[in-house]
Amino acid sequence: MKYFRAYPKLSLMTKRPLYLVSFLLLWLSFMHFSCTDKIEGCLDINARNFQADADRNCCCEWPEAFFLVNHKMGEEIHEPALEYTNSVGQSYRLLDAGIICSDFILHFDDGRESHFMLDNITLTLPDNQLLVVPNDVVLITRATAKLKIGEFIGNGKVTHLSFRVGLPDNLQNIAPEFWPADHPLNSDDLGWWDDQLGFASLVTRHLPAGSADTLRWGLHQKFRLEIPINMDLAPGFGIQDIPLSINYSKWFDLQNITASPDQNWSEQLMQSFN
Repeated sequence: MKYFRAYPKLSLMTKRPLYLVSFLLLWLSFMHFSCTDKIEGCLDINARNFQADADRNCCCEWPEAFFLVNHKMGEEIHEPALEYTNSVGQSYRLLDAGIICSDFILHFDDGRESHFMLDNITLTLPDNQLLVVPNDVVLITRATAKLKIGEFIGNGKVTHLSFRVGLPDNLQNIAPEFWPADHPLNSDDLGWWDDQLGFASLVTRHLPAGSADTLRWGLHQKFRLEIPINMDLAPGFGIQDIPLSINYSKWFDLQNITASPDQNWSEQLMQSFN
């Protein structure tokens, strides 16, 4: 009896590995595509560019808040060209005023606080050392109408905004020329700077009636202010307009406008904001 050894057909032996190789290549291609082609986007619901379908967190942009500033004299809008009379009968023109603000905090009804985020700035100090600090400075002048405060993270019931009138202690005595050229404190047009006391928190320039000399007043004390807001803040939404009214008449009503302000001036100033 003859025995024959059976061998599979050559065509079947070559086709099966080819199917397997093709499947593996397709699978590897799919895995490579799924691993490298991720969608970048912001995954924080508090951001104004939240992107729910993103795979990789990137490039969040936070809600913003703005001051809507009302410059007033009593119940009327302040006009630099008009003459006003204080409570003791002295007349004057308020030519200009400026306020340095910093350390803005948004307060929520559950006790949370959100500090405003501003870009860092680099100061070149007198010894050529570089100092990188948060640009926690907002300057309100008589020309200000709408002013960006900064960006923040948070949502919920907002009760109030607080901020400091004046600079942080570590920036108080850095002269104008050491600030970046595009920073508002680089210029001393309003007379912010004093060689002994550093930056004033608040300055004013006024012209008493019948006088040819403009007087400058500067306050070097610091104090914090609270501005009520009382609003429900949805995730990702900014606070577009926080009303800030400044009643300049209270700065002069109880002062002798031809002399330096007295020691109670800071208390009168605090009562002029709402």
